[in-house]
Amino acid sequence: MASSVRAVATSILSEVEKQGAFAEELLDFQLKAGVIQDERDRRLLTELTYGTLRMRGTCDYILKHHLRGWSGLPVTTQNILRLAVYQLLFTDRIPPYAVVNEAVDLTKKLAPAQAKLVNAVLRKILSRRREDWLPEETTYNLTFISARYSHPPWLVNRWVKRWGWDEALKLCKANNSTPPVTLRVNTLKATREEAKARLLREGFSVSATPLSPDGLIVAGPTGRLRESQAFEEGWVLYQDEASQLVSYLVSPAPGEELLDLCAGQGGKTFHLAALMKNEGKILATDNQAEKLNRLLKEAAKFGVSIVEVKPIDTTGPPSGDLRDRFDRILVDAPCSGTGTLRRAPEIKWRLQAKDLAHFARIQGRMLNFAARCVKKGGFIIYSTCSLMAEENEEVIASFLKQNDNFHFVPPSDALVKVVGQDGLFRTFPHLHGTDGFFGAKMVKD
Repeated sequence: MASSVRAVATSILSEVEKQGAFAEELLDFQLKAGVIQDERDRRLLTELTYGTLRMRGTCDYILKHHLRGWSGLPVTTQNILRLAVYQLLFTDRIPPYAVVNEAVDLTKKLAPAQAKLVNAVLRKILSRRREDWLPEETTYNLTFISARYSHPPWLVNRWVKRWGWDEALKLCKANNSTPPVTLRVNTLKATREEAKARLLREGFSVSATPLSPDGLIVAGPTGRLRESQAFEEGWVLYQDEASQLVSYLVSPAPGEELLDLCAGQGGKTFHLAALMKNEGKILATDNQAEKLNRLLKEAAKFGVSIVEVKPIDTTGPPSGDLRDRFDRILVDAPCSGTGTLRRAPEIKWRLQAKDLAHFARIQGRMLNFAARCVKKGGFIIYSTCSLMAEENEEVIASFLKQNDNFHFVPPSDALVKVVGQDGLFRTFPHLHGTDGFFGAKMVKD
């Protein structure tokens, strides 16, 4: 079974790289397919997949220093080697010689011509002392932080320039940690205490989140969480704590009309409906009709009846029926996702500095679209799961410069722990134990 776990992990890693897929979706598919039944092996598959992705930069640094022509190797061979080095460096479940043997056996099945090379490279690494695998520890050194804490140099450099060496180092360390399994309680069906008690009865270890009044953290084994009654009956759903706080930044009131301009599959949409006590109206939009269809199906499960859906293209001006209409508009904009590297570590390896300008253009366009749809005295709430100023502070500054009939308003007191003196909402993995989010609330004069 151990070898099949590593074969599946290698397959997922290779699909992530070749197809630009996300590991979470591929891993969920494999787990639901039941190819691996044993609960310990299922946990091992998750650890190896995410661990290798998180520490890919470190593994690559080691491999490049022990193998000429690393970049010319087939993707499958690269991932077999990464997986092996990850186990050698970060786990102690099996002896090093067994890691090498399993990697060679797997290569014989998936890339036979590379088996001798894999064996030689791994044995060459093992012939050196562990402490010599990585650069000498120098805290204030870009090469060291990038290699030891597995982040692209350009990204580390941006964070060092913005927050300094200490904060950048802490952030990189936090990004390599396993995030908590966080749920949001659907308050249309249960209170947090009721949901917590039900999950405890079902055998899960549950505690309340410190920042979100609607959140729960599940510790211990969570592989069967989706099969729990609380989950199946719509009492709870997966949602990071910082993501939950965005709805409190919106702070909707019952009876209002809201526009969720990039609703996706509806996580925040349903939360807004719950805060509105299912009274009023929410128009959920997206440019992908598929997501909106799934959102409608899920709405029934969560007891949400005030949501309508409509595909909208924000590249042009809004239609007449949308103009000057909404009390509040949430612009949960597409972004780099640099605040979610704990959950989606593959982002580190596909994102490039030039991509930030692309996202900023989309974000600015969506804000200007929203500006035409919100009524006078209404609010636009801008949010991203990015840590980059190009997508956050700079986008907001540009919007306010172009739209002098908008100004900042302070968020509610419920967010005092995550709002800076400048009135902007920010969370960080190393400071709050959540994903990294940014938010700004503006009113139309």
